[in-house]
Amino acid sequence: MKKNLFAPVILLLLCGCMIRTSDPAAERAFEVYHDLHIQLPAAPVTLEQALGKTAPENHSAVRIAFAQIHILQNLHTPQAILTREKARIKLNTMLGYLPSDNIIYAEGTSTVCPAEIPHISAVEKTALILDDGQTPPLELLCKVRLAHADAAAAMNEAALDDSPEKRLNYVISCIRLAAAIGVYPEQLNDLGEFEKRFDSANARWRKSH
Repeated sequence: MKKNLFAPVILLLLCGCMIRTSDPAAERAFEVYHDLHIQLPAAPVTLEQALGKTAPENHSAVRIAFAQIHILQNLHTPQAILTREKARIKLNTMLGYLPSDNIIYAEGTSTVCPAEIPHISAVEKTALILDDGQTPPLELLCKVRLAHADAAAAMNEAALDDSPEKRLNYVISCIRLAAAIGVYPEQLNDLGEFEKRFDSANARWRKSH
């Protein structure tokens, strides 16, 4: 009978000891997690705001994530749901928020791509001008040719099948093509000036030689 009376007291003492016992690894983990909590935005985050908070090398990833969230928003297949959730997690972390934070990303701010991509000659000439010799020319031309081929294929597929998946593939390929050239996706229809500059330089070279 005495054993039963003392058992709760012993258990309470043991629990007290456990609570007071130091656990440095757990304490450091808690502090790290606690410090990651920052004030959440009061309004939905726009694409422009997200781009402003991230390094230029991450801009394509930000644009792609926005496109994945919004183009697939009404598609409820397991793959679409997974793609949207992964995009949300990536956006959260790129912007400094916890993956679990409930951040709303504004609709209507995803990258808008042209109905038709520019021809390859304009793409190559623009890329060579903007790169200004920083990349070995054959490497640069190969990169933009491959990106252009992917964008052309995605454009044709989207024309045949106007599904969210095909539209998303086209938008992503345009984002990657623009990044390879060195322009914003919204500028893909405005490569004419670069082409004129290149052709003028070509004409001057011919006269001088």
